[in-house]
Amino acid sequence: MKENNDTYFSLLRSALWNVMVNLDDDVEWKCLLDTARRQTTMGLLCHAALKTRAGQGLPDKNKAYLRQQLISLALSHKRINAMISRLVTALRDKGIESVLMKGQGLAANYPVAELRQCGDIDLYVGKENYDAACALVDAMAGEVEAAKGYGTELNYHIVVDGIIVEIHRLTSLFYYREMNAIYEPYSDKGMAVGGNSMMINGVNVWLPADTFNALFVFHHAWNHFINGGIGMRQLCDWTMLLHAKRESINQEDLSDMLQRLRLMDGWQVFGCIAVDWLGLPENEMPFYDEKFRKRAKRTVDMILKEGNFGFEWSMAKTHRKQTGMKRSMTTFLSIQIRQWRLLWVFPRIALKQYREKMIGGVKKNIV
Repeated sequence: MKENNDTYFSLLRSALWNVMVNLDDDVEWKCLLDTARRQTTMGLLCHAALKTRAGQGLPDKNKAYLRQQLISLALSHKRINAMISRLVTALRDKGIESVLMKGQGLAANYPVAELRQCGDIDLYVGKENYDAACALVDAMAGEVEAAKGYGTELNYHIVVDGIIVEIHRLTSLFYYREMNAIYEPYSDKGMAVGGNSMMINGVNVWLPADTFNALFVFHHAWNHFINGGIGMRQLCDWTMLLHAKRESINQEDLSDMLQRLRLMDGWQVFGCIAVDWLGLPENEMPFYDEKFRKRAKRTVDMILKEGNFGFEWSMAKTHRKQTGMKRSMTTFLSIQIRQWRLLWVFPRIALKQYREKMIGGVKKNIV
């Protein structure tokens, strides 16, 4: 298993940095592709594999499969880009400016944007324009999909022509709610239109400010990791952002945000993953500290075991198939196991989260 994981990361680094890698002829391709699927990094792995001698030695049908994955990804990017330009234009025609979060803005930082696996589309419009923007995407989606749309404190979620679209009134919500009052001014400044932008299908699309984006992309990944799991793609996104924007990220401002929001600890754990596993040059990783390597190793083990959003963890798969008391017992047991793992990486968060989850679970069952 360790050998497969080492090979997986070698191929990942090969694709991220456009360098060649030598592999033994006895590569377990099925295991590698399964890992790439769980980590939503299939495009990166397929691209790197086809450049190796071992990959070129595969039977034609296997090489055709790898190429088909890349073609499918390219088509997905084309569909996503078309939808982004359509949404941004429709909003702009109504006097609403939006800022593209994550997604294609991060893909642009990769050596080949189409190697990044596409997800949904996240557009930030702020609180003032939120209701009007939601009404507009409802009209674009049609009555059937609009009836299925739902909102949270953070955003509105709807499917438009088969693509998940999220309209955001906020960029993030913190586990420690008292942190939101500190975070919102940073978000308001970092998401102001008129700064960074990119052209998508001839349409000017606004992007977050680089320093704030470094914080936001990290916090998005960290928050998902704490609350259920992430795929390695999210850390690839962050790594390539730090590399691409290394000259424009203000480290003094970034340090201030991380310290005030109590995120420096998590940043430095993930920082060791970016450098030691994903190949980011150490001098491009703000606040890198090798003393976090042991915790980073435990974090990587969790990520590989659980898969994107924790969906591949065996207990999560069992949970989805169960109902009633069995489902409740599996939930209880999964909380115990995951919080124990988390305790070795982020102990303060794990203990507080465990307490709140158990109290919430008891209240739910009593009611």
